[in-house]
Amino acid sequence: MKTKLILILSTLLINAALRSESCQSSKELEDPIFEKFCKNPTSVICDSKNFKSNQKSIRRIALKPFYETIESSVDLFKIHGINELDTSQFFDFDIKMFNRCGSQEEIPKTCGWGEINSKLDTVLNKYLEKEEQVIKLKENLFAEYYQRQQQHLSDIIEPKEDLLEDIFNSSIETFSTSIKNHLSKQYSGKQKEEKIKSALELLNRIKPLFSLNPKAEARFKDSYDFARDGFIRNCTYYGVFGSAFVPGQKLSELPHNIPVTFCPSFMAEIYNKENIEDHRDEIFFKMLMVITHELGHLFGHEKHMVISPKRASETILCMANHYPGSWLTKGILIDYKDEIMADIFAADSISRELENRSYSKMKKLRLLTSSYKILCGTKDDGVHPSGSFRLNEILLREPGIFKMFGCKKFYRKQNLYSCSEHKPKLLRFPNP
Repeated sequence: MKTKLILILSTLLINAALRSESCQSSKELEDPIFEKFCKNPTSVICDSKNFKSNQKSIRRIALKPFYETIESSVDLFKIHGINELDTSQFFDFDIKMFNRCGSQEEIPKTCGWGEINSKLDTVLNKYLEKEEQVIKLKENLFAEYYQRQQQHLSDIIEPKEDLLEDIFNSSIETFSTSIKNHLSKQYSGKQKEEKIKSALELLNRIKPLFSLNPKAEARFKDSYDFARDGFIRNCTYYGVFGSAFVPGQKLSELPHNIPVTFCPSFMAEIYNKENIEDHRDEIFFKMLMVITHELGHLFGHEKHMVISPKRASETILCMANHYPGSWLTKGILIDYKDEIMADIFAADSISRELENRSYSKMKKLRLLTSSYKILCGTKDDGVHPSGSFRLNEILLREPGIFKMFGCKKFYRKQNLYSCSEHKPKLLRFPNP
């Protein structure tokens, strides 16, 4: 009996040691990716495969209706004085432009509306002598293309729209929690209650816009014309290569139903997935990041809703003193205040939601990567800081993100500060 007991205890100890060794090995295997993230988030989030991951879907949304327009426009060309046209010159767009537009890094250089116009001009000027002839023909081509592109986009989205709207509503619920947290830190008593009530009333007016279709018209009702005009105006680059936005008007000038507009490229990967229910987490966090950033403008310091102007200015001053990347921006850091505060708001919301999920660290990192890769390759335009600044400085120094991925152990000899709460906070957390 005594021998048997010793054997049992020995077996238990060996198994425990093996489990410990297995866990340690697994942790050691994970550490390099987390160290890489903690030292340079851009290097992980913007891995080269992420640049072109939505290329197939963007081509599907952009090229198919474009080529259909060219193929069906023989009579239109004749009306404008072109009887014989080598249409292969238009199909060359596939190689010269659209093929490169699958990469976020290339969009600012090759995919702008001016670039597309210029290439169309080059083709049409071979056949038409007068500039006004080219202008009129392009107007007609663009009008036809726009109709086809919207119908094509609607056909892709419509069977998935109810689920997308449901995920949007879940994201809004999470966003409302972030609003309450922010307001509770800044106000108390009756003033806090009034601020929260006002914010939630505004939040109830927020609706998603994925495409211009009957479902959207029913959702926005009397506000549909406003939402449609914003989609047309802001989802530029053939209505494909924009991202997402909220209207910039004063609160008093906004309609009852306020759109958060998702331009086609933002959800391109999702549109290409047949069963998007399997990708609900990915869609949710990507949508949450964009919603909290975009609504951060609507609820932010300029509207005096959630973050006060004084608090925003203190945050920017703190960043100028403690974030080394600040000195690499084009302008004075205060020029980026609105966008930076929206980024901080988004990082806080994403961090809180990831912390509430019992996912592995690797899954959390995958979801964070999927949500933030939209920033990869974006340039400093004097309003938005560069994507690398937004990832390597703002996102990394969000206290919840820094703690979640155990970044402290990779900065043993260096003090990092966070300014997300407007005052410098030393990022010293115990290792998880």
